[in-house]
Amino acid sequence: MINIANVAAGCGIEALFITQDKGQIESVYGKGDTASILGSCVTTRIFGLGRAEFETANWAVNAVGD
Repeated sequence: MINIANVAAGCGIEALFITQDKGQIESVYGKGDTASILGSCVTTRIFGLGRAEFETANWAVNAVGD
């Protein structure tokens, strides 16, 4: 998935990654590669933060900004 995210972003290809929370990605790829994957996404859609675990909700708030 790391290569897909980076190559797709560089070629103008849109890829869709769906997860329930950031921890699911980190459990498979680790924190460093998760940051790379999320950083390669040009568009991020966030739904249902009311049920998200704290780290995911905090990441989403920081990703959106003020």
